[in-house]
Amino acid sequence: MIASPSLIAKANVAFRAFPGPPAPSSWPHTWPVEVVHCEGAGEHITWYLDFSFEAAAAARRAIRPYLRRWELDTDTVDTALLLVSELVANAVEHGKPPVFLRLAHSQDAVTIAVQDAGSGPSHRKPDPQDMCAESGRGLYLVEALCHRSCLTGTPDGTLAVAEIGT
Repeated sequence: MIASPSLIAKANVAFRAFPGPPAPSSWPHTWPVEVVHCEGAGEHITWYLDFSFEAAAAARRAIRPYLRRWELDTDTVDTALLLVSELVANAVEHGKPPVFLRLAHSQDAVTIAVQDAGSGPSHRKPDPQDMCAESGRGLYLVEALCHRSCLTGTPDGTLAVAEIGT
């Protein structure tokens, strides 16, 4: 993924610092931590996710009602669900807790951001032509499915952002 300066700037504005993790007993981790509706600028929702291999499935279940409420077409919903799966799975596999997911909707785009406390992206990308590899194609898939994407290190860890048009 190329770290697009304009997308990173958008992520820094729209996805200001993620909140600290909730107390473990305070609520199920797939409940939203924060829901913000900005008149004329859309809405964004933030979740704190368990650092487990079930996190991608939990993230899909969490965002589906919002995608439906926003009355997005089936292709956009399916793409958003796949992107969330890939980005959350990457955060759990390669990052460190905590993991946050933020979903934002505006007039013309759905933006998905996943942040973990890992040390940042590796610049080594696996060869997508290696047919024997069991993994390593997720970020290529993300790039192919969205309008813009970026993967960048931040002071808090790693931030992956994908934006799709609506």
